[in-house]
Amino acid sequence: MTILFVCTGNTCRSPMAEVILRQKLAHHGLQGIQVASAGVAAEEGFPAHPLAIGVCLEHGLKLNQHRSRQLTSALMREADVILGMTESHTHLLSETYPEEAADTHLLKLYEREDIPRDRNIADPIGMDPIQYQRCFNELESELERIVKVLGNKYRKEKMC
Repeated sequence: MTILFVCTGNTCRSPMAEVILRQKLAHHGLQGIQVASAGVAAEEGFPAHPLAIGVCLEHGLKLNQHRSRQLTSALMREADVILGMTESHTHLLSETYPEEAADTHLLKLYEREDIPRDRNIADPIGMDPIQYQRCFNELESELERIVKVLGNKYRKEKMC
């Protein structure tokens, strides 16, 4: 299984989500799940934003090797689940890549019964370190929920 996170520039939200999910998958012993990220308006090869690197480092996660990449139809085809950070990302994916976007979801709505009031993960770019920490906390909370969902699916598949 491959999960692809999508944001705008692939320097803040989606790379943070990528490293957070990798850590949570390892912590929960879930193997065989690949994690990647890309941006709908990314320039290739840029490092993660320094404040994103810093907030991740504060939580023991390394983001300093990340390099941004542009979303492509090939990346989308390789992914089993695509998680957009905002409704505008998921709409853009559906319009631009209609064939590849079949399993595209808004991150906060993925496998969720209740609908949160705020469905988007806010972009911290250009903001202060507090906004990066808020973004990290929000991603961490949502990804903990998603890891539990993935763990339940994984256990059910092993039983079959």
